[in-house]
Amino acid sequence: MREHPVKSRGDKSWDFYGSRDPYFGVLTSSIYHQANLTSEARRDFFETGTNHMLEVVDSIKAHVDSSFEPARGLDFGCGVGRLAIPMASLCKSIVAVDVSESMLEEAKENFRIQGITNAELAVSDDHLSLIPGKFDFINSYLVFQHIPRKRGVAIFARLLSLLNDGGVGVFHFTYHRDSSSLHRLIYWVRKSLPLANRLVNLLLRRPSRQPMMEMNEYQLNDVLRALQEAKCDLSHIDFSIHSGLYVSVLGVMIFCQKKEAKTWTSRAE
Repeated sequence: MREHPVKSRGDKSWDFYGSRDPYFGVLTSSIYHQANLTSEARRDFFETGTNHMLEVVDSIKAHVDSSFEPARGLDFGCGVGRLAIPMASLCKSIVAVDVSESMLEEAKENFRIQGITNAELAVSDDHLSLIPGKFDFINSYLVFQHIPRKRGVAIFARLLSLLNDGGVGVFHFTYHRDSSSLHRLIYWVRKSLPLANRLVNLLLRRPSRQPMMEMNEYQLNDVLRALQEAKCDLSHIDFSIHSGLYVSVLGVMIFCQKKEAKTWTSRAE
C-alpha cells in the first residue's frame, strides 16, 4: 500500500470546510452554512442529492445502458454523503471516498442516521491506493473542478482503470469561466497570496482564515484522451452551468462505458 502524499494547500482547505462548515463546502449556498443549518435545510440538502442521482440514472438508462443495475459503486469526492446515500440505494454496495477525513466522519454519521449499512468509507489519495477492487458504477460530481488540471486528469485515468468491463462512469468537469480579466487577476492573487485571501475574507465578512475554494478549468481533449486510452466509449454529454462569485462556470457531465477488451478495436488501424 502506498503512503499518502503530502497534502496540497487545496486538500487542506477541505479539511477546513469538513471540520467547520461541511455542508456549505459541498453546496455553497448560505442556507447550508453551519450556523444556518436547520433541519429543513438539511432535508433540502439531501433531497438535492437524491434528485441529482435520479436524473443521472435516467440519463444512463436512456443513453448508455437500458439495463443498468450496478452491483458495486464508487462515489469519488463524496463529501458528507449527499450523492453516496442515494447511490447506496441503487447499488448492492458502495465505497465513498474523500480527501478530507472530517468530511468522511460527517458522512459516516449521515449513513448511520439514514440507516445505510452497505457503504464503506475511504480516504482518497492521488493513487486511490485505499480503494479495493473494481466497480460497475463510478460517479464524481462537482469535484474535479477543485483539483488542479494535471493532477485531476491523472486521477481520472486511475478511476477509469477501476471500472469493470461494461461498467458506467459519470464524471463532471468544468471547462470555462465567464469572468473578466480583473476577476481572474483577483482570483490569482487570492490563490497565490494567503494574506490577500484573508483581506478579501474580511471585506466579505467571512472568517479571515477561510481558504479560497480552488476552481480549475479542464482541457476537454485531455479528458477525451484519457477515455480513449482506457477503452471507454463516450456515450453521452450533458452541459452544466453554475454561478459563483462574479462568474458563471460552464461544465459537462460525461457519461461513459468501459468496453470489453475483446471487442475493442482502434478505428485508426
